Amino acid sequence: MLRLNNTFFNPLIFIGPILFLIIWFLVVYFEIVNPVLFPSPARVIVSISEMVFTGEIFFDIFSTLYRASTGYMLGIFFGTILGITAGIFVSFHKSIEFLIDFGRSIPVITLYPLFMVLFGVGDISRMAIAAYSTGIIVLINTLYGVKNVRATRKMVLKLRKCGFFKILKWVIFPEALPQIIVGYRIGISWAYLLVIVTEMFISAPTGLGVRIIDSYTSYETGILYGTILIAGTIGYLLNKFFVLAEQKIVHWADK
Repeated sequence: MLRLNNTFFNPLIFIGPILFLIIWFLVVYFEIVNPVLFPSPARVIVSISEMVFTGEIFFDIFSTLYRASTGYMLGIFFGTILGITAGIFVSFHKSIEFLIDFGRSIPVITLYPLFMVLFGVGDISRMAIAAYSTGIIVLINTLYGVKNVRATRKMVLKLRKCGFFKILKWVIFPEALPQIIVGYRIGISWAYLLVIVTEMFISAPTGLGVRIIDSYTSYETGILYGTILIAGTIGYLLNKFFVLAEQKIVHWADK
């Protein structure tokens, strides 16, 4: 039987959303903010229902998740390989240390114009910046996960004449995996966020970012807030999925 705090059904998770809705209702009811700019919860729910009923929102969701997941998969592939290599081989880490520190010091979104120059204004540039941000995050988490592996365990296997790949399989990878999974979880959030933002920069045919910016420019505030709520809910579910997966996959962590 799963513990209560490991499920989606913990009653405590509803306290925050309920308080948020109450505050939202009071702000609208007392017109603390202009109702034209800040619609009521009922109006937003109606807008969400209309978007779901027409089915248009699903095309936007699919487009955004497709771009984010493609970039994300590329990022974790290269980030994991480079992170493990840099964590094991000190000389390789020293040779790319400046590039890692330089890359993570730059706000990622400021690089989007560069990605547009390199890859054009289409989906490839959006996938590329998602891959870049994910790759940096995964690389750093993997690198330090590998470096923090206890030396005594590696030494025992070396004394037993175990080869490099056995040490990698039985010691390095299992001990580094919890930190690697953390990088994966943070990476998917960044990939998803950046794709939505870049969809707002250069309008695409479909996407959550496109719907947000279009509804903003046309003052369709119900659709604007409704799309933001949908985007936030999807982000929450993605993070929750990785938290649960982390508990299942690396159940030995901190033990």
